[in-house]
Amino acid sequence: MPAQTTIARARLDDRLAPLRTLRDQMAVPHGGWAKAIRSALGMTLEDLAVRLGITRGVLSRLESSEQKQTIQLDSLRRIAEAMDCELVYALLPRQPLQAMVDQQRARAAHELESRTRTQMRLEG
Repeated sequence: MPAQTTIARARLDDRLAPLRTLRDQMAVPHGGWAKAIRSALGMTLEDLAVRLGITRGVLSRLESSEQKQTIQLDSLRRIAEAMDCELVYALLPRQPLQAMVDQQRARAAHELESRTRTQMRLEG
């Protein structure tokens, strides 16, 4: 494996480490982030809809789609910007990337060993 890939993986793991420590604290609120922040700011659906240039019904559907995890990122970004927020998007591996690579290598080695053992038994 090229050293560059290993270095890039280690650097990305370092960048992701702070997010791993925050993962449990950053659980999505029950109604979604947009609704939670809008409510915390004291904004009504109407207030935010006017800022976005859409109807209250459309905004309600967007908030509902966020709650169902079907909202498009560009829509969520527009909502965030209308509330003077920043959309933060990340894929957070459940474990360090090197551990994932090591596990995949171990699985591949085990499968190869198993196939080799089977082949040797058939030949014997």
